[in-house]
Amino acid sequence: MNVGTLRQYELQFRYGLESGDRPLEIKVNGQIVESGLSFPATGSWSTWETVSTVQILNAGINTVRATAIGYSGANLDHLKVISQ
Repeated sequence: MNVGTLRQYELQFRYGLESGDRPLEIKVNGQIVESGLSFPATGSWSTWETVSTVQILNAGINTVRATAIGYSGANLDHLKVISQ
């Protein structure tokens, strides 16, 4: 993603998850910023909820990577970036 200013941004992950809690490791520009962000069950793979974290992004292009911890992760739909 490309942002205009170095500042804090809310990263909103929209997801669905039938059961359990499947945390994801979140990296921004190659650095771990959340070692196990919780994605609790929504009741269905197509019932959507949002999990957020606030992180500092650099001006210009940034890379955000969400990696499953363990067996698998949630059904990620999209990532929304909101300036703080």
